[in-house]
Amino acid sequence: KWMTDWQLVHGVNLFVPHAFFYASTEDEPVPEIPDNLGFRWYDCPPSMFFQQPYWPYYAHYADYTARLSYLMSRGEQVCRVAVYYPIETVQADFRPTPEYFNLHAFEIPGSWMTADYLWDGPAGAQTDAHFRSVCDGLRQANIDFDVVDDDSLATGRVDDGCLVLRDSRRYQAVVLPRTLWLDDTSYAALSQFATQGGTLMATGCWPGHSVDSGKKLPPFDASLPNVHQWERPTEELADTLRKEEAHDVSFSRPELYGAHRQADGSEIYFLTSQTDAELLGVGVSLRGTGWAWLLDPVTGAHWRLAVRDDPLGVKVVLDFSPYQSWVVIINSTGDIDSSAPEYRMMGLLVPQVTVTGPWQVVFDKGDQHPNRVRDLPPALVRMPTPGPLSVDTLASWDDWGLAGFSGGALYSTSWEWPVSEQEGDVWLDLGDVRMVAEVWLNGVHLGVRLWAPYRFCVTGKLEEGSNRLDVRVVNTLANAIAASYGDSEDAVKRGSASFEPETLRSGLLGPVQLLMEAARFG
Repeated sequence: KWMTDWQLVHGVNLFVPHAFFYASTEDEPVPEIPDNLGFRWYDCPPSMFFQQPYWPYYAHYADYTARLSYLMSRGEQVCRVAVYYPIETVQADFRPTPEYFNLHAFEIPGSWMTADYLWDGPAGAQTDAHFRSVCDGLRQANIDFDVVDDDSLATGRVDDGCLVLRDSRRYQAVVLPRTLWLDDTSYAALSQFATQGGTLMATGCWPGHSVDSGKKLPPFDASLPNVHQWERPTEELADTLRKEEAHDVSFSRPELYGAHRQADGSEIYFLTSQTDAELLGVGVSLRGTGWAWLLDPVTGAHWRLAVRDDPLGVKVVLDFSPYQSWVVIINSTGDIDSSAPEYRMMGLLVPQVTVTGPWQVVFDKGDQHPNRVRDLPPALVRMPTPGPLSVDTLASWDDWGLAGFSGGALYSTSWEWPVSEQEGDVWLDLGDVRMVAEVWLNGVHLGVRLWAPYRFCVTGKLEEGSNRLDVRVVNTLANAIAASYGDSEDAVKRGSASFEPETLRSGLLGPVQLLMEAARFG
């Protein structure tokens, strides 16, 4: 979910999940690994299909991505900043030396996914550092941008101080990261853009040579108040764009990100938290006017959302659970449905009752269809289903001697709920769960949670006196794979890559608690 949200907020709206295998074994052994460890077991993940214990619950994630893929592909994305892609400069600086041909991604300083900025490296690496630093800085500042190249600029025109590309994308600012070379058409478009009031920015240098003729380009008019240059990308670049209102979303807390689309006369905002912290009362400023809906993309529920005026447009206040996402829709036409419930912030939740057990735990291996059983790790097929347990303390399955077990377990217990005059909602919080939880309270199905917080509203579902709780938890195939192949030296090698099966903590770890809002508690 975290990776899905990260992609959605940066413009990805079509997902093709990897590794849905009809079989995870191989007819022919792959060299250097055991015959019974096919490449599909070695792949990561080995499969997201019916072999996994969590497969019956996968639809909850699929529904989540379907809702957001639909919303985030409606209409047009809105962003006001274009970052030029300086590929011609990289090509002009490229020298086919042995160092270039021998360079490997793992040899670049930093990690292979987040290489260091090589400000003093080869010319091409310096341009790369400027380009990535600009993009990273704008992203961290919550300023959305498009990457544009010469082909895009060739279609452009200038209208009312904005650079218009593809007849629909309007940019009020363009950033040139260490761009030494520029084709004549792009230079002409950017010169006109700056002259008519568009914000033109450069880092490192201004374009000096024409890609078409090789001749020197006339300098941009640096005396214009809307033309800026920095030796390296700094926070001042993003601050300047914010002062010129080249952004559509602003948060009162860091580690929150937003994306904006327009469709059918509405402003659609996807807002996501990228932290495991509980963020309460977050102020969110959005460009737009009118009334607002709040949508929960996990459940599809929606509420009327109170708005107040803000210099950017409107301001709303929201709570964010760890890694939570919201959709806000703003519309300036018509009237909002007053019969819909109004969103109310949850506020700080505090424990009122801790469910301590004892717990009756019954294990299962999941669906036992012959096709699935035939495709499971050998250790899991050979292992008998663990017998029922009665435990006073919740713990990981490996603490109970079940390190190699992949499947499900039904936890059952009862506890006393005291009569209370307190008002407000009551929440059941399962604490730490690895990985998926399905819950029943007094025989009433509360739902499924695939990620934290594993929390359910139980207002009106609690009974005076004894209450019964049933929680089914499933993990992944990781533990059974580790039990099957983790002790084999051959299993961890395939060419230059490595495969190291890992045992993951599994089960209901808790603590299981009944929560109420602090303002309404006690």
